Amino acid sequence: MKRLTLGLLAVAAALAITPAALADTVITGSIGLSSDYFDSWNATTFTLPVDVHTSSARGNLTAIPTSTAATGVPSLLTFASTAGEELFVATSGGNTVEFVFDTPLTVVSDSGGNITLSGEGTLALTGYLSTLANITITSTDSSGEYGSGPESSADLSLSINSLGIATPEPSSLLLLGTGLLGLAGVTFRKAKPVRKG
Repeated sequence: MKRLTLGLLAVAAALAITPAALADTVITGSIGLSSDYFDSWNATTFTLPVDVHTSSARGNLTAIPTSTAATGVPSLLTFASTAGEELFVATSGGNTVEFVFDTPLTVVSDSGGNITLSGEGTLALTGYLSTLANITITSTDSSGEYGSGPESSADLSLSINSLGIATPEPSSLLLLGTGLLGLAGVTFRKAKPVRKG
């Protein structure tokens, strides 16, 4: 019984130390994107402009300076099917940042004059763990024509904020689950009464 207690304490200590050891390697801060060109939207899609670039950065993400070109930007985002879609990649000085949607986009507000969308995804930066992040996409059209009228001048703003939580690797979760299953088996076996015959 003493061995079992020491084993459980060792597992608990390992589980407590691991997140603390990884705390320095998650991405912190935020990155903003914008464009000098116009966008448009309707009830289910958002048409992104060409020439999207970084416009701000905080935390670890300052490794990517402002005005860095964002590549791989899709021309059209369909709100209901963004999960798994890459939004952008930006590279500067050997550092690369990218964002991939984990969830569909949610319309927070929508009128002819402005739209706000939100979602979640995975943010990756060279040298750091992939980190969960939320995204807010806003656009304002002073003509009130959803960015698609002849007088439209819709201005895009994207803000991606790190949640500071590392995306768990499937192999790590499998290893943890297998270890806990084995520990439960040993505990069950030790607790079983011995029959004398």
